[in-house]
Amino acid sequence: LDNPDKALLVLEARCLQKLQQAVEDQPEVCPVLRNLLSRFEASIAQWLSSWPQAEPWREGLTLCASCSQSAEMLELELHSVLALQGGMAPGPQQPPFLPESEEALDAFRQEAAAWLFKLEALYGLELINQPERLAQHPRLSMLSWELPEVEALLQCPYFRPPEMSVWRFARRWCLEGGGACAFRDEPEAGVPVTKENIDMAISKGLIWELLPPKEELVARSGGESDAQSQRSDGVADAASGGAEEVAAELPEEETTTSISGSSFLRLQRRNDCALKAFDDTAALHCRCRESAMVCWNSALEEQVVGGSRQVLASSCPMRRGEGTYRLDLRVNTSGDAAFLLEVGLMVSPDDGVAFKVDAPGACRPLRRGELPGKSEPFFRILSLMDVLVEGVRLAVELDLKEDEVTLSNLEPGQTRAGEAISIAPWLAERNRAQVMSARNPGELECHLFKEHAEHLQELVNEGKLDGELADMFLADPGAKWVLAAEITPEVPEAYHFYISLPAGMEVEIF
Repeated sequence: LDNPDKALLVLEARCLQKLQQAVEDQPEVCPVLRNLLSRFEASIAQWLSSWPQAEPWREGLTLCASCSQSAEMLELELHSVLALQGGMAPGPQQPPFLPESEEALDAFRQEAAAWLFKLEALYGLELINQPERLAQHPRLSMLSWELPEVEALLQCPYFRPPEMSVWRFARRWCLEGGGACAFRDEPEAGVPVTKENIDMAISKGLIWELLPPKEELVARSGGESDAQSQRSDGVADAASGGAEEVAAELPEEETTTSISGSSFLRLQRRNDCALKAFDDTAALHCRCRESAMVCWNSALEEQVVGGSRQVLASSCPMRRGEGTYRLDLRVNTSGDAAFLLEVGLMVSPDDGVAFKVDAPGACRPLRRGELPGKSEPFFRILSLMDVLVEGVRLAVELDLKEDEVTLSNLEPGQTRAGEAISIAPWLAERNRAQVMSARNPGELECHLFKEHAEHLQELVNEGKLDGELADMFLADPGAKWVLAAEITPEVPEAYHFYISLPAGMEVEIF
């Protein structure tokens, strides 16, 4: 430990625990060795706490620009360390690998679960094919895991791959792995796991709203031999048995329209933008994958933080009264400027975007009828940073019947219960701005017109002005504008989701 350049004593993993036990039984016999083993344990705990030291290279943004370790080697290292410390969820009777550093072991297991998902979601190493990739190391196969280990993995909310892939891995474990004994025609006596235990564990470990209906899951179990097919029907039932119970807890969704990542396009930076000189269009990268679009901003901001932000807007229009719209996204990598991330609503994407030095987010010059702080073309969801967690999928639901937005993280076994944010004031002001943009400019600026409208309103309130003349006055958009009354345009305005992506950040839009 003190002289790393000199010859080192190499110990196999199985020897360490025996030495630790022997030293603890008779500490007075070898105090020097006991001290060295304690320091060695502390070194291992420190290594586990900082694992991984660097991320393998991939297309996108990583913590390390260049790393010689491949994703396959990182996977092998991960499973080797898990096996060394007793698996993903060691039993209560198993002695701890590092008795003085149990917190470091627990933290590593949580990090390992996230990386097992991350290796598939970002590096393409599918969970279901892990046994084949580690065929030379059969003891490290995830098919040999016990049910508590599978349950611990499925409960992880970070960097989850497509939920169908998680279900396929769980199903293969039931058919070929540690759960197969529970699905035999005649289960062996004394088998520690049962169908009911597996059903409960898998049901709580899946995000059912991201999976197809149970009938489709059963249909996708085809393509096997007759004997295996008979068993797989039961596995599909067990792996979807809790779907009805979980679905009953989910909020009812009426005409929910998903806004896909492929619908997002980059907004042009306006010529009147004060930070246009720092716009680096080449730094924005977008890649469409099978189930999502990944976008990252690789700009290096050496002068103005936030000057290189890129804004993406969905081309799918959303209008008031048409129902509920949903946007799912996940932050894969966050940089120093992560606090500048924006998600919100906007109008007229073709008009471009601008940024101000003294303004927090996306903006552009106001048009006729638009008022600062009330009917601006960009509506930023301010509570985003209070909910957003890196690596966890976030659902943004826009209900244009109730005029509210809900943010909720998607985690296995939990019902979405985000707090609704009312956007009714902004929508009402947008209606007023849309109507008044087509009216005579004098109605917005003439003080005499405003005073006359207010005087007529007083006459209506006093009952001195009624009948057809009063109805005509109350229906006039100009009078409604002056009196701050609700105005409804003939054609509802189209709203669009937008995402402002700061430098050093990668976002996946599902």
